[in-house]
Amino acid sequence: MPPRKKKEPQAPTPVVEPTKEKSSRAMVVRVDFTGATEGYTPLEPGEYPAKVAKVELSENPGKNSGYHSLIFDWAIIGTNRKVRFDYYSLSPQALWRLKSVLSTLGIDVPDGEFEVDPDEIVGAEATLVLKVEEYNGKENNKVAEVLPANGFAG
Repeated sequence: MPPRKKKEPQAPTPVVEPTKEKSSRAMVVRVDFTGATEGYTPLEPGEYPAKVAKVELSENPGKNSGYHSLIFDWAIIGTNRKVRFDYYSLSPQALWRLKSVLSTLGIDVPDGEFEVDPDEIVGAEATLVLKVEEYNGKENNKVAEVLPANGFAG
């Protein structure tokens, strides 16, 4: 393999690079915190155009339901922001939520058995209604509702 070319860091993104110096520690990391913010600030509650960035099956079933969930990560269009961990339980009592979001994303969902391919969902667009909730002492965005992409009131 030919040697990789080193990319030039772009400000204000913090630069993280392992050093080549020998040390008693396994690795020393040099970090430039120039431009680093004080912390995450959630988006204001409201409607945002978004697309599905990632869909995955939960590693473990829910403690109360015993069923796995599909976990959606959403990318807010026109920003570098994401809303992560939007859970859709596969429990029979909660499947209406998954069916609703899939239908909203333009996927024809039958009344019977259906195979969901997460790769076919990624990139689908919608309008997210976001709210702000506190979790572990920090404010985060949570998806309150998923509307059709053309439902953005902007």
